Amino acid sequence: MKAHAIEPGEKILAEVRRHWIFFLAESIASVLFVLFPLLAISVAKNAYTFPLPSALTELFVFIYLVWLLLAWIYFFIAWTDYYLDVLIITDRKIIDIEQKGIFHREITSFRLERIQNITIETPSFLSTLLDFGHIRIGTAGEDDPFEINNIYSPYRAKDLIMSECQRINSGQQKINDGLL
Repeated sequence: MKAHAIEPGEKILAEVRRHWIFFLAESIASVLFVLFPLLAISVAKNAYTFPLPSALTELFVFIYLVWLLLAWIYFFIAWTDYYLDVLIITDRKIIDIEQKGIFHREITSFRLERIQNITIETPSFLSTLLDFGHIRIGTAGEDDPFEINNIYSPYRAKDLIMSECQRINSGQQKINDGLL
C-alpha cells in the first residue's frame, strides 16, 4: 500500500484478509494440477507394455515441465490475490485493497463518519464453524453497500469498526454540544 493512503497521525488498527481456507483450496487445486499428468502417465504405462521411444519420452518431459510452469503461475496468482486483498481499518477510515489480477489493483476508501450500517452474513455451517463471512457496509451518499466477501472473523471486524465509529461520533457530538 502506498504511503499517501494513510494520513499523518492516522493509526492502522487492523488488517483483515479473506479466510485462509480459500487459499488452501486454490493450493490443493495447484497440487492436483501438478499430479494429474503423473497419474495419467502411470496409468498409461501400466496399460501399454511396449517401451516408448526416447524422443517421445523427451517430449512428455518437456510438456510436463511446461505443465509445472503453468501450475506454478496459477499458484503464484492465487497467493498474490490472497495476500494483497486486504481490508485496512484505521482510526479514521476503512481502506479496501482488492487485487484484480497481477497488475490490476482497485483501492476503495471511505471515512468512518460516513458509515450508516454494517451487515454480517455467514452463509453456511462451514462459515460459522471456521469463522468467516461477508461484511456489507452502508455509507451515506452511496446507493450500493460496500461489500467484502469471505473475510476472516467478520464479527470482530464489525465490532472494531463500530467502536471506532462510536468514538468518532461521540467526539463530534461534544463539538456540536459546545457550539449550541
